[in-house]
Amino acid sequence: FKIDEEQKESFIGIPTHARAIAVGSLAWAVEAGSLTLSPSVILTIGVVGAWLLISPIKMFSFKFKSFAVGENAVRFGFLAMALTCLIVGGLSTLWVIILLYILTSLILQLTSTIKNGKKRA
Repeated sequence: FKIDEEQKESFIGIPTHARAIAVGSLAWAVEAGSLTLSPSVILTIGVVGAWLLISPIKMFSFKFKSFAVGENAVRFGFLAMALTCLIVGGLSTLWVIILLYILTSLILQLTSTIKNGKKRA
């Protein structure tokens, strides 16, 4: 488990269960016929997924200190997007939700880096 002090507000690298959900739902979508993947795409997903586990990217966590909307806007916004995906596409869209999680985390890290860079200047 990722319990070190640097990971109270976020995870460093994608959580293992998120990657497992993504891979499992991709397999489910392929089996259901709603998605087709070439062998090279499957290999790329495997390599990128493995790298994400050990990457320095900070992934936001769902550790709520309170339920105040202001301090949890990202969490609530993401949950709304995830719920919309599930309602529209069902369980075979779980991989899309994990992709949104990764993209949201990347955007948060990028905006944080930009803000911190401006403070130092």
